[in-house]
Amino acid sequence: MTLRPVANARMYAVAPGAAAAWTALFRRVAALSGVDLDVIEHAFPLPVSQLWARPDLGCAFMCGWPWVRGVADLAPVAAPVPLAPRAAGRPVYWTDLVVRADSPARRLADLSSARIGYTALDSQSGFNSVRRHLSGLGAAAPRFATAVGPLTTPRRAMEAVADGAADVAPVDSFAHALLRRHLPGLASQVRIVAQTEPTPIPLLVASRGVDQAAMERLRQALHGLADDPASRPLLQALELAGFCAPLPRHEYAVMEAWARDAEAAGVCSLA
Repeated sequence: MTLRPVANARMYAVAPGAAAAWTALFRRVAALSGVDLDVIEHAFPLPVSQLWARPDLGCAFMCGWPWVRGVADLAPVAAPVPLAPRAAGRPVYWTDLVVRADSPARRLADLSSARIGYTALDSQSGFNSVRRHLSGLGAAAPRFATAVGPLTTPRRAMEAVADGAADVAPVDSFAHALLRRHLPGLASQVRIVAQTEPTPIPLLVASRGVDQAAMERLRQALHGLADDPASRPLLQALELAGFCAPLPRHEYAVMEAWARDAEAAGVCSLA
């Protein structure tokens, strides 16, 4: 029996407007590819691991760190290319460390004894990149009083800072751009005090059992969205220049190297 592939943008469906744009984009990809995609919901608090375990997964985002560690055997489909100038036309992202807009802190060193949020211990942007950044600061690294989490999503990390539950928290830079566009009231309540180095962005993945010819058509449709006039407003609404092939697996492997570097420096947690 042939499985009807499903699509989901859980990681970056940060607000109703963004979720609607992702749904419209997946439906456009289905039309262009001729693949009958079933766009499904799988929102927090449902575990993302359940989504990755589906045998009919056709397009869903996965953080590069668990992907390169082999948490689930999923095939790469495509990677988003953010509009952000710092991405420079590449499928990369980074972590924005944010504080409340009215915080007196101007740099991480001002946050010693503060409460730091985190999204999940297996998240690149919400944990791993932060501890690696801290390990590189040496004696200038702040000593946080406590870690607040798991907050699970970038939006909830931002809300924790805005609401005063955390003094600083990591926000995936691509999610941050989407939050600025679709939840400007929330995004205006925080500001960036530090940014990590870029790494390969979360990629769209698929189950190995999904028809390979269909997957190739989906890849081609995603890669061609930037040249499709009907897709350009959707890309704009999603802060995207387009999609491309994911960076090679060895470039994602830098995330595991960052984990080793942080642990070797004694930074195994954030507080």
